[in-house]
Amino acid sequence: MGAKRAKDLLAAFLVGHGVLDLIAPRQRAMLWVFGPEPLRKSVVWLAEHPAQRRAHAALRIGIGLWLAQRQYRED
Repeated sequence: MGAKRAKDLLAAFLVGHGVLDLIAPRQRAMLWVFGPEPLRKSVVWLAEHPAQRRAHAALRIGIGLWLAQRQYRED
């Protein structure tokens, strides 16, 4: 049962964050500018390229939906 809960949480995380990134890609990226210089540079790059951020968000949503569908199909 623990593995199913973990998969459910992962799917919800992927879909939820993907939707938020579709709504406000630049603002969401700028929330996460911290840490080592390479990480900050990649986050700022994503903030400056919202189309890339939205494409990444759509991919995450798709993966989250695929995980959820696969899990619930097993039941």
